[in-house]
Amino acid sequence: MNKVMGIIATLFIFAGSASAGIYVEPYLAYATGGLEQTQSSVKYENDFTYPALGFRLGYKTMGLSIGLAGERSISGFDIEPSKPNSDNSDKTEWKSSHLGVYASYQAPLFFRVFGTYFFKNTLEIDSDKDGDNTNDNGDNWSGSGYSLGAGFTGLPFVIINLEYRAITYDEYENVSSNTTTTYPTANDSKQEEKTYLVSVSVPFDF
Repeated sequence: MNKVMGIIATLFIFAGSASAGIYVEPYLAYATGGLEQTQSSVKYENDFTYPALGFRLGYKTMGLSIGLAGERSISGFDIEPSKPNSDNSDKTEWKSSHLGVYASYQAPLFFRVFGTYFFKNTLEIDSDKDGDNTNDNGDNWSGSGYSLGAGFTGLPFVIINLEYRAITYDEYENVSSNTTTTYPTANDSKQEEKTYLVSVSVPFDF
């Protein structure tokens, strides 16, 4: 974490030295993706979709913007098996949150590119709907990852963005037993998330 905070501080100092202005960009996104994990040599694949609210907050100068990025799902969502013959008995609703540092560059011809390193990602149980006591509200996966995206800036007031996100979850916290399991284990792999997002953002320069 100290290394991450050092990177953030360096980015802000660089931006400040270039007479950058404050940059704020809230956005509304729709995410669709999947999760994969191997358990006892069996590969499990699951799909999900959800709406989310997010932001980018930093400095901008000469087309370059750098700072913090965060996102949270608007409501709980289901994670469904993608294979027809997979087990669908576990009725659990989840919520997600992401926090990281981003860099964005405004290119000519109404186009921009951006990338984010997420140092804090959480996939948390919002509701154990089947009440089987297998999972409890608050149990969560955590990990890190990145995203790459591009946006169309030719419209008035808004930017249309397409983004690819890859997250690796390597810890699972069970709140009821107060235990945390680190992956991979002898039988189970880390959990991998691949997500595509479409978002509409509204940039503000101060």
